Amino acid sequence: SAMLLGIAVTPARFRRELAVIVVTVWTAVGQMSDLGFIHAAAKATSGIAFGLVLLAALFHPGPRRPVHWSCWLFPLLAAFSAIFILTVDNRLHALVIRGQWVIVTLAAIALVRTVVDAESLRRVLAGFGIGAGLAVLIALVGLAMDPGSAFRGTGRMFVFNANPNQLGTFFGIAAVIGEISSGHSGIQSTSSACRVISASPSMATATTGPERAFTS
Repeated sequence: SAMLLGIAVTPARFRRELAVIVVTVWTAVGQMSDLGFIHAAAKATSGIAFGLVLLAALFHPGPRRPVHWSCWLFPLLAAFSAIFILTVDNRLHALVIRGQWVIVTLAAIALVRTVVDAESLRRVLAGFGIGAGLAVLIALVGLAMDPGSAFRGTGRMFVFNANPNQLGTFFGIAAVIGEISSGHSGIQSTSSACRVISASPSMATATTGPERAFTS
């Protein structure tokens, strides 16, 4: 309800970016199982967070870009995949996950359609960068609170018991987008720190993929 209220009271021209920030942070929190109730809430409401992106993109003021017809295969395939889990034991849970897949694909298409020029692209990337930067700050807080538990003697970061491969993605996103979003000091403030941490041995395997994807 708090997310819905926040999006509702936000001016229309900022809703898209706010929704992207929220879903990025909320996705990161959903990976941190040691956060207890907050983690459980993030996992349970992840579909709502992506739904906010979908609604914000649909009601975003301005022109829309056309997308190739093949893009619509993604939500269709996500919906069609439900037939493969109709006979499983926990069918309701499986159907909810497939429903979230449909929402995620529709949200991605709707968001892409709002990117019509360089400025709109920069604003969307800024949303991802700020969201990833906030996720990194949460991870750094966990690291400061209990550095021994975070590393567990393996040389890899398990902050709040998050998978380092998944957590490293947010470091990579924040570092790379911070470099290309020169107009947003809020992103650049975490970019240098993320770049250093991403280059460390504990994050090397986790950030190689995202960095290549954003720089290619």
